[in-house]
Amino acid sequence: VVSCHTHTALTRLARKRGGGGEREREGESGAMASDEAVYRCWFPLADEDGDKRVTGADAVKFFSRSGLPKEVLARAWQLSDVNRQGYLGVEQFVKALRVIALAQQRAQQGLDPAQVTNEALEEALGSGTLGMAVLQGLDPAASGASNNPFDLG
Repeated sequence: VVSCHTHTALTRLARKRGGGGEREREGESGAMASDEAVYRCWFPLADEDGDKRVTGADAVKFFSRSGLPKEVLARAWQLSDVNRQGYLGVEQFVKALRVIALAQQRAQQGLDPAQVTNEALEEALGSGTLGMAVLQGLDPAASGASNNPFDLG
């Protein structure tokens, strides 16, 4: 598992070398994609009570940083909470942010961001064309303690 700080260093190095870093692999043996590493670092920021679950209220507050309409965020929840548990664990949270990233890309292309499907998400992941979700106040390159809005240092 790549720590948030290790991921930050690897992402910056990849960007300096001209790589986007968003879909690069970190190592050979099934290491996670860099978007997943960032999203895992963001999970504790969304899980306000620290119970390892992002509830609906947590998700509304956190995912609203994307600037997407609520119906698009509802679609991200629908595609991620497949077992209808009423909360997202880490894996589901990662998927929700990937849905949000795809919806943001669709919106930039003039397409309906609410029309994201599992198939479109898998295609974007497989082709390496899925970028990072953009959330107000969070910097993917600095995922870790520096994303704390109360950090004075």
